[in-house]
Amino acid sequence: MGNCFSTRQNTEPPPGIRKRFVERGRRKLKLGVGPVLDITAATWPANHPCEDSFCIHSSQKALLVAVFDGIGGPEAAQFCKINAWKIFQECMETTEGNPKLALVEAFHRLDDLFLHSSEPTQVKAYVGASGTWVFLDLESLTCTIASHGAGLAVQGTVQGGLNARCFEGRLLLPVSKESLRDEERLRATFPGCGSCWEEASALPLLKGLSPVARAFGLGVLKDEHLAAWHSRKSGSARALHPPPSRGAQYVVSEPHISTVELEPSGEPIVVGSGGLWQHLSPTAAAALCSAEWEPAGEASPAPGEPPSGDGDQAGAGPGGGPDAASVLVLRALSAAAAARLPRPPGGRSPPPSVEDLWAVPCAEHSPPPGSGSGGKAQKKAARSEQQTRAALHGDVTAVVISWQNPEGPLDADEIAVGIGRRRRQPFSRSAESAAARRWALVANLYRCSICLRRSLLRKWLQVAEEALSTSRQKRIAEAREAEVAAWKAEGRAIRILDDGTASPLSIDVHSRTQLKPF
Repeated sequence: MGNCFSTRQNTEPPPGIRKRFVERGRRKLKLGVGPVLDITAATWPANHPCEDSFCIHSSQKALLVAVFDGIGGPEAAQFCKINAWKIFQECMETTEGNPKLALVEAFHRLDDLFLHSSEPTQVKAYVGASGTWVFLDLESLTCTIASHGAGLAVQGTVQGGLNARCFEGRLLLPVSKESLRDEERLRATFPGCGSCWEEASALPLLKGLSPVARAFGLGVLKDEHLAAWHSRKSGSARALHPPPSRGAQYVVSEPHISTVELEPSGEPIVVGSGGLWQHLSPTAAAALCSAEWEPAGEASPAPGEPPSGDGDQAGAGPGGGPDAASVLVLRALSAAAAARLPRPPGGRSPPPSVEDLWAVPCAEHSPPPGSGSGGKAQKKAARSEQQTRAALHGDVTAVVISWQNPEGPLDADEIAVGIGRRRRQPFSRSAESAAARRWALVANLYRCSICLRRSLLRKWLQVAEEALSTSRQKRIAEAREAEVAAWKAEGRAIRILDDGTASPLSIDVHSRTQLKPF
């Protein structure tokens, strides 16, 4: 039956909704005479200020995409965003161009740099960020992924034949095995504190301070001096026993590493923060990025709306139109609104939308443990009574790396778009071109088989005709010899014809011609 999609819904974004993205960016890279890389990015806030951040850096031979998921505040994510490219370039020089070693060293150096920076002690102790980095070698098309925390990197793949194709999102870095490794590391490092991982699953916080076991920052779970400062500020009830040390840390900055080989006509790569994957599966993300859409109505930006994006990223296209990353973010938000917002009374009322989700206020950052005064505690309690957007979804960030066909470049609004647009083709142009090449190979094989069959058939017919002709001539000659022998036995006269055959003569003719018997 082919690839099945649900019917299109009227989910056109409200006017000016594109202004509500905290960050948007777009960049295109030309790979010589080959395809074009189209990188799009978008961030939607749930906290104020937004904790997520991303950066896109490129050179003539490489591309680095990094997504940072903030923990406890935006300071660590912003710090990593500013220093990531510089640190990575230095590490590539020290490791002689080995991307795996460079990524591991960059994670360690960036973490040490943050913990020894001029940030306030409270920020270095309680604020952190998990990172997902994708390094793409544009010459060898080798993709190296380094990640820790809640972020994921997904590559879309096409499964099935031409008439029954479906999309599947493949994790470039499996997370199930890595979680087991973190659990084993914690139990081996702190054998006398075996409840730390159970607490992480129940709260879910590691010692009530971190939701992950690998991250940048969070110095209270790494540095003994910051842990001692935490014990003095929060009291013995919240002190860490045993305290962390340089060789025994609750949270480490060591990333998980993976390397994959890519194809120029491959499906897109999606790098997202934890807020994206809470409401969107890898397969759904791959299918959305691989789909092509056409306008189902007026989708032009609001008058006077400038293209958004920070100084490092390019604009989001003419007029700031929707792109692949915005599609994923808006789809995840639609799922969060439908799942967690109460439905309006009445059976015919439409389900909650992104506009309803935007009406919910962002969550303000709460003070760190043990540092809040009585007035701050009352304000925190007042905020907890009011529903915030952070209770419905986290900060959502998506970066999409996709391929474009240079023979038929897509317009900025045709790459991939989102809400309120009708699907024109269920597959991307790269998938269609790959399918066309496969079909051309099948057609060539079919034509070759037909030509070979015809040639063999002609040869067989020729041999059969020759054999039949020889056999027929032999039977005719044998029959003629038998007939002549019978005439001779009867004593009849034989006349030799011009073609070499014999014919009997009657008695009258024999007497007139006086021919002798043959």
